[in-house]
Amino acid sequence: MATRLIQLVLPKRSVDTATGALKDLDASNWWITPVGEDEPGDRRQITVLLKPGEAQGVMDALQDSLEGRDDWRLLLLPVEAMAPEILSEEEQEELQQSDQLHVREELVSEVQKNGTLNRNFLLMCALSTLVAAIGLTLDNVAAVIGAMVLAPLLGPLLAFSLGSALGARSLVGHALMASLAGLGTCITASAALALLLPFNEEARMLDYSDPIPLRALILPLGAGAAAALLTAANKGAGFVGVAVAAALLPPIAAAGLLMGAGNWQAGIRASFLVLTNVVGITLSAQVVFMATGIRPRRWSELKAAETSRWMHLGAMAALVLAMMALVFFSNWV
Repeated sequence: MATRLIQLVLPKRSVDTATGALKDLDASNWWITPVGEDEPGDRRQITVLLKPGEAQGVMDALQDSLEGRDDWRLLLLPVEAMAPEILSEEEQEELQQSDQLHVREELVSEVQKNGTLNRNFLLMCALSTLVAAIGLTLDNVAAVIGAMVLAPLLGPLLAFSLGSALGARSLVGHALMASLAGLGTCITASAALALLLPFNEEARMLDYSDPIPLRALILPLGAGAAAALLTAANKGAGFVGVAVAAALLPPIAAAGLLMGAGNWQAGIRASFLVLTNVVGITLSAQVVFMATGIRPRRWSELKAAETSRWMHLGAMAALVLAMMALVFFSNWV
C-alpha cells in the first residue's frame, strides 16, 4: 500500500473538530491552509500525509468527527513520490513483510466501477460470448481462451460479494441486476447465433452430457477467492478474471447454442453448471472479503451488516449445498 494524501475542505468553524481526529499523527505530516486566493475566507483545507496502513483509520476518524454535516469534502489521493522519506528503515521492512489492503472507500469505488451495468458491459458480454460460441462449435481452444480474456463477468460478481460482506443492499442490488443482465445477454447472444448459423452439435467442446464431478467446483471456488484476495490487496484481478470466465463463459455459450438449436436437455445441463459456478465464485469471494476484515465504518452500520452478510452467506451456502445435491442427483438421470 502506497503513501497517501488526504485533502479535507471544510468550514473554518469545523477545523478544531476535525483536527481532533489527527492528534495521534506526527504534527509535521498534516497542516491547515485557507482555501482560495483571498485571505482569510471561511473555508479551510486540511492536508494529511499518511504512512502506509494509516489511511483507513484516519479516514474513519475524520468522517466520524464530521458526522451529520454536509458542508465538507474529503479526497484520498495517491502519492507518486516524496522527499524526504517519512518511513524509518524498520517501518519499511515491516511494510514489505505485511499484507496491505485497499482502503474500504477505494475498494468499493473500484469494484463498483468494474461492476457497472451499462451498454459497453452488455456489448462486451455479447461479443465475448459470440467468440466463445464460434470457438466451441469449431473445437477451437484458442478462440475460447481469447473470449475469456474479453469477458467482463468478474466485475458484478465481485460487487455482489463485497456488498454482501459490507451489508450494502444498494451495492448488492445493482450487482445482482448487472450479473443477471450480463448472463442473460450471454445466453441470448449464443442462442441467436444458433438460430442464424448451422453448427455441429456433436462438437467435442459442446458436450456437457457427462455427470458433473464434485471436483468441478474447485475452479469457481478457487477463482472467486483469488479474485477477491487480489482485489482487496490492491494487486488487480485481471488474470484471475480469465479463470472466472473459464468457469462461466464456455458453459453459458454452450447452453445458448444448444437451447437455440432445440436441444433443451443438454442446454439445461450446461446452464446448471453455469449456476453452480456463479454460486461458487460469489460465495468464496464473500468469504475472503469477510476474512480480510472488510467492514462498514460506523458501528451502527456494522451491527446491521453482521446480520446482512451472515444472511447472505447462509443463503449462498444453502445454494451451494442445493447445487451439490442436484449434481449428485443429475448423475442418476
